[in-house]
Amino acid sequence: MLTDLDELVLTVRDPDSRTYIREAMIAYRGGANRAAVVSVWVAVIYDIISKLRLLDSQGDKAAQSLIQDLDRAIANNDIKAMANFEDRLLGEALNTFEFLSRVEYQDFDRMRLDRHRCAHPAFGGEMLLYNPSPEAVRAHIVHAITHLLSRPPVQGKAAIDKIVADIAGPYFPTDQEEVNSYLSSRYLDHAKPSLVANLVAVLVKALLRRDHPTLTGHEGSALMALTAISSRHPEMFKTKMQDLMRKASHDVEDKNVSYLLELVGTQPGLWAMLDESVHMKCRSYAPLFSEISGI
Repeated sequence: MLTDLDELVLTVRDPDSRTYIREAMIAYRGGANRAAVVSVWVAVIYDIISKLRLLDSQGDKAAQSLIQDLDRAIANNDIKAMANFEDRLLGEALNTFEFLSRVEYQDFDRMRLDRHRCAHPAFGGEMLLYNPSPEAVRAHIVHAITHLLSRPPVQGKAAIDKIVADIAGPYFPTDQEEVNSYLSSRYLDHAKPSLVANLVAVLVKALLRRDHPTLTGHEGSALMALTAISSRHPEMFKTKMQDLMRKASHDVEDKNVSYLLELVGTQPGLWAMLDESVHMKCRSYAPLFSEISGI
């Protein structure tokens, strides 16, 4: 089933990025395919820069360095430097800031090639003007929005730190349904699988070790956050938890068994992921827990 472009554009987070991508859609629907591709590329570049400026304002050193390079080029009207900056952006979005996955980067690399063909047709060396197909233009619009424009400005470690600080913050919801809604709308709806997996790992380690500098003392919120993730991304949650519980079977210390029982108590499906040796240890530690839970 084809994606509804009008609904998709409503997910674009930045108002100016939304304006640029709407221009691309107008050109696409009017049959101006070359103009549409160029407009999509403008929306992508603008959105990456917008995200970098936001990270710069939040103190991100890597973003600060890039924005300083850009502002210097703009102030000096250095066209070559600005062109070089644009050429670097996709690589930075992939490697430095993790805005994109490797597969998503490849989609944008194809978009960049089409943009060059459309903006500089004489450079193609062919007699006929390059004219992308409507299907290709539509794909570029969809990829631009789903891979980048609809997502928050951080997906890597900085995103984890931000979410963890939010979970431990004074205004984090205390009702599970509210936690589900809050985390989904704010982070989980547009999170990449790597972010979800890494967040699960951070929360589980914090719950089992009780040594996280931010989450210590906020274990109840961390447990509700895990429940929210399991609800929003059940398959990713299950896959990551199988790995984490396998490691816990070998690494859990006797003094931390109660923490493991607390975690399993909120996520009963985790019990089957643990080794039998850990089952016996848990039953010995808390026979009443075994009677109540039936495990």
